This record gives sequence, C-alpha cells and structure tokens, in this order.
Amino acid sequence: MNDLDEIIVKHRDSIHQALGLEPQLPIQVTKLAQVISEPDPAEPSSPSSQPQPTVIEVPKTGRVTVVEIVHFISPGAAPISVESRFVRKLSTDEQPYVRRMTVDEKWQKLDLGWLKGSRPSMLVIENHEGQFTQVNPTKEEREESARRVVVLNCDPFSVINWLIPPGESFRGSPSSVCDISIRCRHGKAKVTVTAFPE
Repeated sequence: MNDLDEIIVKHRDSIHQALGLEPQLPIQVTKLAQVISEPDPAEPSSPSSQPQPTVIEVPKTGRVTVVEIVHFISPGAAPISVESRFVRKLSTDEQPYVRRMTVDEKWQKLDLGWLKGSRPSMLVIENHEGQFTQVNPTKEEREESARRVVVLNCDPFSVINWLIPPGESFRGSPSSVCDISIRCRHGKAKVTVTAFPE
C-alpha cells in the first residue's frame, strides 16, 4: 500500500461524506486513464462523416516519368541548376527492354530485343565503370577507369559520336528507326541498356 492508499483509508469517512456516499461502500483507487469516445453503432452517421474512397486513375497505356536536375557550381559565381520534369504517355502497355552487357573496343550493333525494328520512345544507357570495390582505389585504377568511356554512334558515315563517361548515363529519343552502334573507347565497360516502347 502506497502513501495515497493510506491517506484514503485513513480519511475514508470524510471522503464518503464529501462524495455523498454511504460509509459502508468501499472506495477503489484507480489510475488515471485516457478515455477515447467511440461513436454509438446504433446512431446513424451523416454521409459527410463517412470516409470517402480515393479514386485512382489506372492508365490504359504505359508512361515514362523523368525527373532530372543538372547543377553547376563555379567559384565566385552563383550556382546554376537546370531542371527537367515531364511525363510522356506511350501508345502501348508493352514492357521496356532492359539488358546488362559488356562492350569492348570493337563497334557492335545495339541489341534492342523485342523492340528491334521499331523506334524506341526513349533510350537510356548507363556506364557502370568507376564503381570500385575497395574504398580507396589506387591512382592507376582511377586512371584506368577514367579511360573506359562508352561511345554511341547512329550514323556510320558520321564522325560525331555521343560519349558516356564512367559513372554517367545517356538519355535520348531517336528520330527514326536506326541501327545504333556502341563500343568502349579503351578496354571493356559494363553498361545497362533500357529501351522504352513508343
């Protein structure tokens, strides 16, 4: 029995009189509790109090969402950010083609899987080089990785190519169905090719 219980027992008769209770009735000491009122099931509730279902529109075709931020910082100048956010609706619900591959210094046709022969609405190529397994790579390892630049070419008669440095990615939309060639400028590079349907 704690101090509060002893006080209640000692002054039981006075408490009874103050509460208007009969002296022979026992008093129970309880702890304070938070009472949460619940609606009575018998009482009808108004329609406004009922939870309204959330209507989510399910797209009938696929869509591609792009969120891209390019941030530039130069000493002594204000930073510049270029943001691109858009949603592109596709004409089909066909799945994108994803392939992880290794390219060497020889040109090879980019395999687009089941999208071959059609124009992909968007093409994303990631260069996974530059990701070291150890925390502190050596100077030689960093220099060797920096040389593994992936090269893209859409026109065999053109000397203009797209470069994807290690750790970076390329995103673009070809204007027509074309054979895209890919290679690594030095050695071999691991890449992931993702082609989205039109």
